[in-house]
Amino acid sequence: MHVISPPSNGVTVLNPGLMTGVGADYKIWNNIYAGADFRYHFTGDSLGYKSTRTGARGTNTDGFTSGAYLGIGF
Repeated sequence: MHVISPPSNGVTVLNPGLMTGVGADYKIWNNIYAGADFRYHFTGDSLGYKSTRTGARGTNTDGFTSGAYLGIGF
């Protein structure tokens, strides 16, 4: 579920969707790891679903996100 809350035009948008992604970890030293991941979100609007709520029309919730992290393995 993809949720966008205010301050997005003062309306909450809730769309069912699908997320695809890829990521990788790298062992830096002993149990210290660094990693990154990349994700793309497909939501109902891109599948032809149209909301009947006026505030939700035209709000695009599709998009690409990425993240990086540093962690301890155990």
